Amino acid sequence: MKIGKIVKSELKQAFPQIKFSVTSDYNCVLVSWTNGVTVAMVEAITSKYKLGHFDGMTDSYEYSNRRDDVHQVDYVFLSRDISEDVYKAKFVEYKKYYHDWENLNDMDDNSVHMQGYNPRGFIRHKLSEECL
Repeated sequence: MKIGKIVKSELKQAFPQIKFSVTSDYNCVLVSWTNGVTVAMVEAITSKYKLGHFDGMTDSYEYSNRRDDVHQVDYVFLSRDISEDVYKAKFVEYKKYYHDWENLNDMDDNSVHMQGYNPRGFIRHKLSEECL
C-alpha cells in the first residue's frame, strides 16, 4: 500500500468528520484540509511517517526519526485552510473586542496590525490552535 493511502486511512480513522486530501510520491506526503482539527493534532499522527528533518544550519537532512515499523518519507507537509465564513465570523467578533478594529471595512486592511499581522493574519494566527 502506498504511504499516502496509509496516512489518509489513519487520519480518516482518527478524525472521521474531516475531509483530508493526501498525496504522496517517493519522498514526501502532502496533507491538506479545511477547518477542523489543528495542525498539531494531525502532526501527532503523521510525524512517525517522517524520517527526520532538514537542518538549515548544516544544510543537510538529519535522519533522526528512523523507524522499522512504518513506511517513511523524508518530508510530511501539512496545510490547514480556514474557510472564508469562519474568517468573516471571527472578524465580526474581533471588531467588537479590539478597539482599533471598529472602523475597519475588511480583514485585509493593512492600516491596523496586531502582533505584526494584518487582521486576516491575526485571525489565522489565533485560530491555529483551535479546532473548528
